[in-house]
Amino acid sequence: MTDSDDASKRELDDLARRIKMRISELRQRGELSPAHAAYLKQAQQRHDEIQKKVDVAIRDGKPLSAVKAEAARDLHGILEGFERFTEWLDKGAAKPK
Repeated sequence: MTDSDDASKRELDDLARRIKMRISELRQRGELSPAHAAYLKQAQQRHDEIQKKVDVAIRDGKPLSAVKAEAARDLHGILEGFERFTEWLDKGAAKPK
């Protein structure tokens, strides 16, 4: 794997960790609504799809550039949405009134 491939893999791993942390945090605070759960499940599924493509490329000895354009676009979309979601949560928008 190239340095760029390593960086992409780390970014995917970090996203998975952040999604799991946020789910755990919301559950602990009693704030994991069905809408939050559905969004986070969708983000996790999209992440898993990208991860699967990356894993296949690595297993087959192909550079990640073979899947990078598609994966980068998808990952950017997930990250952007996840960042907006966490900002919204952190501002207290999810807290019951």
